Amino acid sequence: MNVMAAQRWNFWGGVITALTLVWAILWAFPLYWGVISSLKPDDEVVRPYIELWPETPTLENYISALTTTQITAWYVNSVAVAVGVTVITIFISMLCGYAISQLRFPGRIALWWLILASFMVPISALIINHFVLVANLGLINSWAGIMLPQLIHPVIIIVYKQFFDQVPKDFREAAVMD
Repeated sequence: MNVMAAQRWNFWGGVITALTLVWAILWAFPLYWGVISSLKPDDEVVRPYIELWPETPTLENYISALTTTQITAWYVNSVAVAVGVTVITIFISMLCGYAISQLRFPGRIALWWLILASFMVPISALIINHFVLVANLGLINSWAGIMLPQLIHPVIIIVYKQFFDQVPKDFREAAVMD
């Protein structure tokens, strides 16, 4: 590489680096602004001009959120639902993926195509159907009502099916023999 090509590369490398840095700052600024605004007292938040750092940083907003709301209960609910949905979804999807991959039963191919076809239905189109289902089951305002519509994901079933397709059939036959 000659000197001219190296200088050209350094110039464009510098331009790309500068543009990447500008993009990163623009991307991260809303997060920074949210954190800084949470450290400002109420009167500083509503000022008509921009301050990049609070004059009097305070944790009062966090203390207020912890003492005047049920944020800890909300957090526990969120964690419980997330863990419950994750564990149950993985278990159900694993069983379904194994059954479609390893077991021979009538309708197996049709079920596989139905799972693949479910990708064509956007999740937003199912919201009303999920609400009607949850309401008819009497699960409004319950963990089960939040968790039930989220328990089956075709992506996870496909991943498990593909995994079990890679497992040699001899392993299953050996397990049956034992």
